Amino acid sequence: MIVANNPTIDTEALERAVDAELAAARPEPPFPLRLGMLGIQITDNAILHALDLADEVSLPRTALPARLNRFPWKSFSFLARFILKLDNVLFFRQRLAMRQLTAAMRIQVEVNRTLVEQVTDLRRRLGEGESR
Repeated sequence: MIVANNPTIDTEALERAVDAELAAARPEPPFPLRLGMLGIQITDNAILHALDLADEVSLPRTALPARLNRFPWKSFSFLARFILKLDNVLFFRQRLAMRQLTAAMRIQVEVNRTLVEQVTDLRRRLGEGESR
């Protein structure tokens, strides 16, 4: 026969101790909410800049990159045109998907900006209501 020498565990006391630890460990927000809204706007601008770059990349190529502007490609223009057409055919769907994703992302950024403006407006109204 195995003798168990385990003390009983008070689960309610354990839950209270865990809750107290979690409450003590909960960090304060690192910055005020106004700076948070500014951060959202800066992030939106960075996203729009990245989307502009993605739009430039998603356009079909009309010329070979400068680093390929040498012997075989420079001498035989028909070969360069063939490579460009092949590139456009092979990556057509990828470019189409990239354009659609960038358009969807632009819509998402606009929705985000609208929501930030609405939150800012509601906070301003709440502040005016409390000062009365």
